[in-house]
Formats: sequence, structure tokens, C-alpha cells
Amino acid sequence: MKIFDKIMNRSTLSKGDFESLFSKIEIPTLPAATTLLLSEATKEDPDLKKIEQIISTNQSLSAKVLRLINSALYSLPNQISSVFHAINMLGMNRVREIALAFAMVEGVPRPKKEYFNHEAFWADSLLRALLARSFARFVDPARSDEAFTAMLMADVAVPVLIKNWEEEYEPALMRWADGQGRLDEIERELYKWDHGLASAWILQKWNFPRNLVDLVSTHTLSLAEVEELKLGDPLALPMAVASQGPSVLLPDTARAKRMMDAASQAFNLDQAALRNLIFELQIELEESRKLFEIDADMTFNQFMAYFAALNVESSSELVEG
Repeated sequence: MKIFDKIMNRSTLSKGDFESLFSKIEIPTLPAATTLLLSEATKEDPDLKKIEQIISTNQSLSAKVLRLINSALYSLPNQISSVFHAINMLGMNRVREIALAFAMVEGVPRPKKEYFNHEAFWADSLLRALLARSFARFVDPARSDEAFTAMLMADVAVPVLIKNWEEEYEPALMRWADGQGRLDEIERELYKWDHGLASAWILQKWNFPRNLVDLVSTHTLSLAEVEELKLGDPLALPMAVASQGPSVLLPDTARAKRMMDAASQAFNLDQAALRNLIFELQIELEESRKLFEIDADMTFNQFMAYFAALNVESSSELVEG
């Protein structure tokens, strides 16, 4: 049984109920390049040349993919000048996931609501994606980029539901914004499902690779649930730990400490290793923030508060650039 199915069967809501509940919700259409990329990349025997052509014909997407691959995040010995070269160097799966990550940022709805901060939403997603990748390096280094991509997409249901299911979904967001608990806990209390399952369901509707659908469905699990369910994927643990972190909008010191304690226990890290991990995270954040075009002026103070909540001295040169 696939991970998403296993978690769904354990919840109080079945996939059939999801289909019925969201029958009137309009799932946004993905950009054409993303749809083509998914169609080819998920085939049993994908054509690397076709994937290269799909990415290359979208100038914005190909430019971002190459900028990321040539950034300090990868520290490759030689400059990569073409998408085809990138696929040959890094492998089709990694390039596919990088391209999907950028495509998602462009394709997800931007609800114009006072209680939804688009920049903060992606700042949260990016921070947790970087954390997931950092934690994944301790359990399955070869798949750390997979953890990054899955976590970047993990909350996609939130803007979709705000735009298409606002009246029903707003109470959960209001309680979360008021500091009444984690969003997923509030959702389970009100609806018997959470945005982790909803996001996985949406990605499945979009025909995303099954490995990403499964990982997204795990990110709202508690660490006890990850152990209890025996999901069989080592990346479920980094996803769950990274999700423990606070939002940049609500830099809760107690919640940040719980995440760091969970990371220490899950990955056997001492305080020096944790501090080094967060220091590296700040550097990676600067690279990634530019690549994903997150507004630095809007989120700089929030980033500083976030790192302060982690009890790590922040260098303004690192984050402000």
C-alpha cells in the first residue's frame, strides 16, 4: 500500500469523502510547461531530450533551473550552461524536481485576503523546505533534494482552499493566526482532515510523481505517528521534523525549541551540530530567497525573528546580502 493511501486509511476521512467534499472546488490549472513536464517525466521510460526541450522552451523556468544548479547550493566544479548538461550531471529526477519546484511557485493561486500573506507563505515554505533538505542529509543524502521539493509543495492546499473554499476554511485560519495551535491540529478538529492530506490529494490530481505525493502526505504527522505507521520511507522523518518549525509570521520560541529538540533526538545531533546546521541554513536561505524571488524587504525582520526563536545568533550580512 502506498504511503498516501496508508495515511488516508488511518484518518477519519476516506479518499472518496475527499472527492465528494471538494467536488465543487476548482483545482487551479498548472502552467502548460509544468503539465508537459509532468506528463513526460512520470512515464515509465521518460525521454531526457523531451524533458530538456520542455524546460528549455520556457525561458524563465530554464534560467531559474540553471541559476540554482550553478549556485553555491551545489558548488559544482564547472559551470553548467544548458539544461541537457544539467540533466546529465545531476540526473533527470533531480532536475525534474527543481523545475517542478519553480513551476509550483508560479502556478499556485495568490488569494487577495487580509489574512493571507503571499510572501510569508512562500517564506515559510522555503524555510521548511531548506530544513527538510538539511535533515534529510542525515538519513538519505542522495534524496535530500526530493525532501526539499516535497516540503516546498507541502502547503499548496492552503491558498487553493482560501480561494475556492473560503467560507468553510476561514475559521481554521483565524484560529491559527490567533495562536490557538498548529494549523493541522485545528483542521483535524474542525474537518477531520488536514492540509497535508489535502495538498497530497491536489498533487495527485495534478499527476505529480507518486514519491512527492507520498512525502507531502507525511509532513503533518507527529514523530510518534511516523514511527507507529512504519511508512518505509526514511524521508518521512525529516519532513515531520521540519514541519515542527514555527511560521515566520508567528516566530514561537517554544515551538522552535521543540523542533530543535526533535531534530537532536531524531538525527542524533549535539548542540554544536545543530548550530552549524542553522548557520548553513541561513546561507542557503540567502541563495534560495533570491532564486525564488521572495521579497527581502517584506520578510527580512521576520527571518531575523525566526532565527532568534531558534536561539542562534543571526548575521545580518548572511540574510540581508
